[in-house]
Amino acid sequence: MMKRRDALFALGGALPVAAFIPSIGCAAGDQEVNDMSNARGLPPWHLWGGQDQATLTLAATAATLQLAKVNYNRPDTWSFLFFLQNINTNTGAAGAIQAHFDMIIGVGRYSVTLPDFAVLTVPIAAPAGAFQWVTQAQQQGPGTGVAPAPAFPFIQEFPAETINCNARITSGGLAPGASVTVQVAAFFAPRSHIRPEWFKPDFSGGELGGR
Repeated sequence: MMKRRDALFALGGALPVAAFIPSIGCAAGDQEVNDMSNARGLPPWHLWGGQDQATLTLAATAATLQLAKVNYNRPDTWSFLFFLQNINTNTGAAGAIQAHFDMIIGVGRYSVTLPDFAVLTVPIAAPAGAFQWVTQAQQQGPGTGVAPAPAFPFIQEFPAETINCNARITSGGLAPGASVTVQVAAFFAPRSHIRPEWFKPDFSGGELGGR
């Protein structure tokens, strides 16, 4: 009779996961595999964050950049990091650069739009390379007509199945002929990244190293 150790070596040193852990996939399990992995072999978190640059002038004082698009196929609790940096400023004018991070988050068939989920500010006159980043955002509530204004707490996580994040960059105080180049970034990560496809013999999408 073959010993257990010999059986392990015959199978490459370890039993396949599917040999001792039953699949937990449901009717939508195969769809999750298809959505989270693709033929190009990109990891599933390929679109969970991004960075981009924009140059603002007196004639173009605003820009909108898409930074992240998450389609996780199941709800989870997400953490986040937002970043704004002054790359290069060709002006000594006063004023500030602001990055407004607008979010659309959804679960199932429904979604809500959260404008100004977080707003970062860097002075235009700040030295090149000046930056600001946050991993929390302040909850928003009633605006006018509330006295005294409530002090809303900060959050570091939110629930979502789908996430779209855009950064609206605005500037004020630029003089004619002046320009400012900024970089923005947004990154998202789920609290527990455990996929049903991990319980199959094939680890699609390069997720084996990301557990």
